[in-house]
Amino acid sequence: RPPNCSHVPNFPVGLTLASPHCVAAVSGELWCFVRLENPQTYSVEGAAVRVNLRDADSGALTSQIGYPPLNSLSAGGWLPAVVYFPAPAPKNFDASAELVAALPVAVDAARYLALQAVQPQVSLSADGLSAQVSASAALADGQSGPAQVTAAAAAFNAKGEIIGLRSLTLPAPLNAGETQPYTLGRGGGLAVWGV
Repeated sequence: RPPNCSHVPNFPVGLTLASPHCVAAVSGELWCFVRLENPQTYSVEGAAVRVNLRDADSGALTSQIGYPPLNSLSAGGWLPAVVYFPAPAPKNFDASAELVAALPVAVDAARYLALQAVQPQVSLSADGLSAQVSASAALADGQSGPAQVTAAAAAFNAKGEIIGLRSLTLPAPLNAGETQPYTLGRGGGLAVWGV
């Protein structure tokens, strides 16, 4: 059980980080994705990850900090974090990740409302290079709005590595009894993992 957050700890709550998977863009930029898993029995918020790239040719170390697309990570859940390296990024490198921040969500925090479970519809293009995810958001029974809702989806390659992600904040606050449809799209196979 997390503290009631009467004080802010000066260390991040323990999350499990997978090794970064980095994808180079034609323009020389680099996008690194890190899977964050929450083994705690409580939700955390404000996670931040640092990815370190050691250039295999020069030995130079480059670091950047990135974030998951959703602020709250529930107990037992996971989110990808994305870290961006502008061009020219190293081409031959070793990557590592470390957790920079993650705070417990207070037990009585009411800023994260529960949503009804939704089964998204995933449509793949004929060539398998793009996908569209359609779903709808509604507050769970007993939750009152208005609430700002952000949805997110990750794209995976055939090896199960994260190669992209997309997020969308619904344009209008969600009130009790309302349902708002949304659609996310991205190249590569998409899998929805959270709203």
